[in-house]
Amino acid sequence: MSTSVPTGNTYDKYGSKNPIERRLMRGFFSALRHVLPREHPATVLEVDLPFTERDELELGRRNGELLVRVGPYRRALLLPDSLSRRSVAGARLHEGRLLVTFAAAEAR
Repeated sequence: MSTSVPTGNTYDKYGSKNPIERRLMRGFFSALRHVLPREHPATVLEVDLPFTERDELELGRRNGELLVRVGPYRRALLLPDSLSRRSVAGARLHEGRLLVTFAAAEAR
C-alpha cells in the first residue's frame, strides 16, 4: 500500500473546491487590497549622469521639455506626450542616475 504525501506548493491557483482554503484565500485577498495602493503607479524617467554631484544639478520644466543643468552644461529633453501632460512628483540622484518621478496619470 502506497501513501501519497503532498509536498511543495499545494495551492491550487485555479480555485479550490476546499471550503477552508477558499475562506483563507478570500481573507488574504481582502487584506491585500488594504495593503496595496489604490493609485495608478507613477512613471520614473531615468537619465544617466555619471560623475554628477547633487549640488551642481538643476532641473526645470518648460512646456513639454525637462530642463537639466549640470554645472555649465544645459540640455532640454523633449518628453513624450504621455509624460508631458504629467506633473513632476520628485527627482533624485542615485548612483550616477537621475530619477525623475512623474505623478500618476489622471483617470478619464
